[in-house]
Amino acid sequence: MDNSRESNAARIDRTNSWVGSWADAEALGTGGDGRSPPFSRRDALSLLAPAALAVVYGLVVLVAGGGIFETGQPWPGAGVAFGLLGVLFAVAAHGTIRLYDDARRVARSAAEWRPNPWLYVANAALLLVGLQAARFAVAGQSVSAPVPTYAGALVVALPLSSLVAGPVYVAQRYRHA
Repeated sequence: MDNSRESNAARIDRTNSWVGSWADAEALGTGGDGRSPPFSRRDALSLLAPAALAVVYGLVVLVAGGGIFETGQPWPGAGVAFGLLGVLFAVAAHGTIRLYDDARRVARSAAEWRPNPWLYVANAALLLVGLQAARFAVAGQSVSAPVPTYAGALVVALPLSSLVAGPVYVAQRYRHA
């Protein structure tokens, strides 16, 4: 039996606090002028995670082939594909929301840099739609209904925009720090 005055909750808080303090540490600072909101490691990681996951998925395609992401295959394989793509979509959507929120927070602060969140989100989504159009062109496929096809691609690309915009925004945030 432990007769110390420290409670179990205090010991747990003290033990786990290094993870929270590492993630909340201001890795990128508060801006060159000191008026920008802090940018923690947790913020940077949430913005870089979608791109890192996409790189890992690209390596998986190189090693295992693209069939692992084919959703039109029989059930066990389709479940794996939907699971992997669902994880990517969730991580990217979270990153896009964090990017938008951080850019708005910086723009409302007293910092000299005023990022427009839609500049990052919309341009990245348009780039992703353009890549889809290029994929159709390279494959020699003609799109019978281009407006619904590309409108649907844009709706999917908006939450996925942090795949491209996350690293760009982190670089700009660091540049203005």
